Amino acid sequence: MKADIRYGKHNVSFYRTHPVRGLLAGRVSIDVFGDNFLPAYTHGDNRDVVATDTMKNFVYAMALEYPGATHEGFDLSADAVAAHRGPGDALCPAQREAAESGG
Repeated sequence: MKADIRYGKHNVSFYRTHPVRGLLAGRVSIDVFGDNFLPAYTHGDNRDVVATDTMKNFVYAMALEYPGATHEGFDLSADAVAAHRGPGDALCPAQREAAESGG
């Protein structure tokens, strides 16, 4: 059976201040989709489901770990880590809104 199951966490606001790297702030939305989530609905098997609070915490952790100061670099860094997710699911291009630092 093929199903188009999609869910996510939207408008996760974050900011990071750092004495050298400066301010990095923005808003991120994460969507995951794929038919591998079907067992969660048909058999109560949540092994392939990522909790939406985990998605939010992922954004916060990436903002803290990111060594750079640009939004473009943050996007690439977060996308690279997200690419190592479990097999079978797909990550939609996240929508991001950047808050520029007032340099």
